[in-house]
Amino acid sequence: MHIPHTYRKHTGTYYARFSLPRRFYPTRDIRLSLQTKSPTAAKQRVYSLANHWHSLTCSDDFDSYNNPHQIKSELLTMWEREEEERKQRDKRVKTTKKRVKHNPFKPPIAQPVDFSKIINKIEAPDGTVFDTGNADKDLELYIKYKQLTEDDKTTKAVTGITLTELVKIFTKEKVDNKSWENPKTYSQLSGRLNKICKLAPNKPVNGYTRDNAINVREAILNIQFRGETIEATTASKYLKLLIEAINFGNTQQLISTTVFNDLIIKGKTKNKGTLTDHHFEAIFNGYIYKNIAPPSNVSPKVIYSYMFWIPLICAYTGFRIGEAAGLQVQDINQCPISKVYYFKIRDSKTENGKREVPIHNAILSAGFMDFYQERKKLGITAMLFDGITYNTSNKWAKSPSDWFNSNLPWEGYLVNCIGAKPKGWGTHMFRHTITDYMRNKLDLGDDRIAITLGHSSKTVTGNYGGKTVIENKSILLNRVVFNVNLDHVKWCDFEQYMNDFNNK
Repeated sequence: MHIPHTYRKHTGTYYARFSLPRRFYPTRDIRLSLQTKSPTAAKQRVYSLANHWHSLTCSDDFDSYNNPHQIKSELLTMWEREEEERKQRDKRVKTTKKRVKHNPFKPPIAQPVDFSKIINKIEAPDGTVFDTGNADKDLELYIKYKQLTEDDKTTKAVTGITLTELVKIFTKEKVDNKSWENPKTYSQLSGRLNKICKLAPNKPVNGYTRDNAINVREAILNIQFRGETIEATTASKYLKLLIEAINFGNTQQLISTTVFNDLIIKGKTKNKGTLTDHHFEAIFNGYIYKNIAPPSNVSPKVIYSYMFWIPLICAYTGFRIGEAAGLQVQDINQCPISKVYYFKIRDSKTENGKREVPIHNAILSAGFMDFYQERKKLGITAMLFDGITYNTSNKWAKSPSDWFNSNLPWEGYLVNCIGAKPKGWGTHMFRHTITDYMRNKLDLGDDRIAITLGHSSKTVTGNYGGKTVIENKSILLNRVVFNVNLDHVKWCDFEQYMNDFNNK
């Protein structure tokens, strides 16, 4: 029996699916895992989600959403809040004491009288005296007076918006000014703030004390991610993001609090590790570069050109895998003055990532310009590499990442080359390695490294020291020479190997 708004993957897990309005095209729908293989549980959960979806789409705020990830995040928040309330309700029911049956044969126990409460007058802490001559009347007046004064203090202390409301405004501001334009950035940072909101006291931010702020910091340090407590450096990013939201609220006069000032999390930066000469030798002598049949435990059905070029490009430019995979034919350029060939990155994880990076001699020696000219002769004006498809979560990175980083049921290329793959290793290791090489072996400062890799350039033909900017970058980048023999790495040989394999 089909359950409305759901579909089922081959693993048996149910997913919810809700259609988006036409204005969100090309994103057509929102999909959420129901985290169950049971039809009964899936039915209950999807009906709950459907109610939240209906209330969200009918709300006045729905027209203000301009990003599908905002809607998905809000829907998840509503669902998680309902689940948390249900768990608390179930917990209260379980902890309720069992009703004790009255025993008519057991006489009631006489309660001792507290004579200290029988007094002739009552004096409040602020000096106010209640003395009507009747102890009961004095106590009644005192209780009313105490409630009024406490309510007055509470009202003065907690006026203003809650942290959840502040985060919602802060997130909308970030989306509107396109600071969080990248879907992954939005998903990650808004998710972090939503986690913090669950850890913080459920009261107006103006009512937070310094102890509340310190408790939030300690709670951040204990956040779990994939079954492990996050590292201090990651926790510090959570706290800095929270303080940025608090400062935004103060600047916009939404709140007025200083309890988070000077609050920090200290921790050593995690050693990300780098690739050694042995690793480079293994990677560039694998089946792709030796032009031999893939092992049976790897067995890709089709060999694509990106398998040859992306590891080489990432190794000698420091590109992220998505940047290399997303290259288009028009992104290969030549400086008209210095004649230096360079990549133009138009779509990157960050704004500074949009840059120009020289093509290293190791890439050119492998026959890159021959490959580029072949693509142009075929009339291809879009993607530089075949076999790469767009994914809403990972953009262009999914296909090459699955092949290289062992994200599939079979062994990835990296594991096949170096054996056991340490946790967190992948194509990003090339980026860490080239940065480490420039810092330690070429003795370049971080600002010079950023300029060399293109993070800060505004023009290609600008002049510096008698040479163009891109020429200076090329000179520095070509000083990176890893201790690995690439004489056998040739596009013409690989092209023949690829055609033979795919035509079997």
